[in-house]
Amino acid sequence: MPRIYLRSILHKIMSNTPPKTAGAGTTPGLPASHPMNVYGKPLLPHSLNPPTGFMRNGFCHAPSNDPGNHSIAGIVTDQFLSFSAARGNDLRKLGLKEGCRWCLCVTRWKEAYDAYKGGEKGIAHETVPRVVLEASGQRALEGGKVTIAMLEEFKGGDGKGERYWLSGGKQQENTMVKDAPIKGGGAAGSSQ
Repeated sequence: MPRIYLRSILHKIMSNTPPKTAGAGTTPGLPASHPMNVYGKPLLPHSLNPPTGFMRNGFCHAPSNDPGNHSIAGIVTDQFLSFSAARGNDLRKLGLKEGCRWCLCVTRWKEAYDAYKGGEKGIAHETVPRVVLEASGQRALEGGKVTIAMLEEFKGGDGKGERYWLSGGKQQENTMVKDAPIKGGGAAGSSQ
């Protein structure tokens, strides 16, 4: 991805300025109107390393043509990765490992949540991925399968998605914020 393109996207995000409407100067990869998070505020980026989201642009924005609804900004755990693989979606094949930030399908996250809440044998709290709510798209709440209360129960991360320091529109450092692996009874991350 060219640096100028990345700088443009990040500048717009960090300044909370929505992209221009369709036409000349529109930032490729983002919708004409900036998508909102589950709190109704501008959606923050989740990860560009690895590039996540239905459109692989770093955002957990699920357009209407995303049947999996990849709206939940999750921080995956080894337990979740095993859970997802056992159900036919081995995210490790994509290079994911514990601590990676990934836009998860609402149904897979809810499946892990229900398995934990239902006391399914071998399903611990850590199986449910932590969620970065500021980077989780509004479609995560579509249909009422998942509620804000459910997501907040597994809130994790620093609320900034992938952190970038910009000065005068110039990218000075691009560092992915990694959360420490979950041990014991800490909040679990979000699912696939």
